[in-house]
Amino acid sequence: VVNKKSKLKRKAYKVFSAMSTTEMKDVLKVMGKRAGDDSSVDFVESQLDKIVTDSPQAFITTVEDPTFKMRAFIDDCISSRVLVKSGTKYQLPGGDTVGYTLEQTIEYLQNPDIFKRCNRKICN
Repeated sequence: VVNKKSKLKRKAYKVFSAMSTTEMKDVLKVMGKRAGDDSSVDFVESQLDKIVTDSPQAFITTVEDPTFKMRAFIDDCISSRVLVKSGTKYQLPGGDTVGYTLEQTIEYLQNPDIFKRCNRKICN
């Protein structure tokens, strides 16, 4: 059991050490620990290091999730007011519902045209 935990931590640190600052910020977003846009690299690294140390399995599960990048994108959409989250429901600012769950919202945003439209709004 101890060896398994040790291997898991080593794997988590290996993934962590290969990440860019943007990827680290995305992990923090998806894990509910959003770092502000003006956060220093040292702050971002220290926050993620704490997660890797305390919860290596949660970290690995997050980064290996095939919807990880889309979850980070949805968080960006919410912070840019391109999407509004109300409870578990995700809506456009006009009130149209795009998904009643995160999974439905991910599915909705997998349409390339919709994804591009939302991405443009974030960038403006």
